[in-house]
Amino acid sequence: MRLFVLTALLLSAPAAAQGNAPATVPVSASAATLRVTAAVGTTVEMQTTTQSRMTMGKVEVTAAPGRQVSAAKLQAMQQEFSRGMAGADVPAMTGKLFVKVAARAADGSVTLLTSMIQNIPGEKTPLTLRVTQQVAPDGSITGLSMDSDHPMMKPLLSGLTPEKLRQIASQSGADHTGIYGLPLVKGSVHTQTATLDLQEIMSAVLQGIAGQDPEVAAALGDLKSSFLKTTTTTTYSGLNAQGLHTFMVSGRAGGYRMSLGGQGGLPAMTMELKNLQTSGSSTYRPDGLPGLMTQQSTMQMVMTMQMDDVVVTMPMTMTQTLTARPR
Repeated sequence: MRLFVLTALLLSAPAAAQGNAPATVPVSASAATLRVTAAVGTTVEMQTTTQSRMTMGKVEVTAAPGRQVSAAKLQAMQQEFSRGMAGADVPAMTGKLFVKVAARAADGSVTLLTSMIQNIPGEKTPLTLRVTQQVAPDGSITGLSMDSDHPMMKPLLSGLTPEKLRQIASQSGADHTGIYGLPLVKGSVHTQTATLDLQEIMSAVLQGIAGQDPEVAAALGDLKSSFLKTTTTTTYSGLNAQGLHTFMVSGRAGGYRMSLGGQGGLPAMTMELKNLQTSGSSTYRPDGLPGLMTQQSTMQMVMTMQMDDVVVTMPMTMTQTLTARPR
């Protein structure tokens, strides 16, 4: 179960890739856009908190194909799983996020260094991630690079393609695509769509979580992960009372399936992401660096396990609130 909770936390992070930007209001070609004008060396430190709650739907226990199981046994197992899988709060995840203006080129491009330190429930070592990327005056992102001191993340990052690195940056919240370059005209919209291949990412992350357990490691070797389809919409809402540029951000995702297990001591398991809805807001200072950010998400999933002669189906819903607050 712990593997699936952590997988759900990974999937609930925002994921985005560059897409088309339909305008809902007339936008002049000369309209001002959000740009980074902060001096080189300027750094913003943010405290991040993620609160999550898992609630369970009705657990179903049925006989596996070709197996005969008494109604009494099925009912007893259904009651047992229902008691054991009651809804619960997932331990809060806390961390820090630093955004630094590292350099500015003659053409106006700015190099941003985003550093993340994230505590993970049940893990002794916090997850660290450093993302470097160049933001051009038109808001396009180039020169993405990533590294980490974490023993799980370091080898993972070294073996991934630039596109896979982009996906991790998106999921960690460190990808600034869709914000910079957006016209500062109230009501202007940027819509991003993506189809993400999470096979390598999920396998590597869960292998790191499994550690040295040989049975779990063997099961993860057969992990199969489908594509994740995401859509993110960013709308400029104008200046708030504190004079910060405010963007409303909503997203949806679905059609994801991950399966593993079936050998050793680990039962065959499948997790399906039925629906993910997110909403929230992001604020940016006049100099282009981030301010308060909030996000709420609701994720509907179904986990299925085959244990000997029975199949257990457990629908679940995870609700999550993420806050990044400047210190």
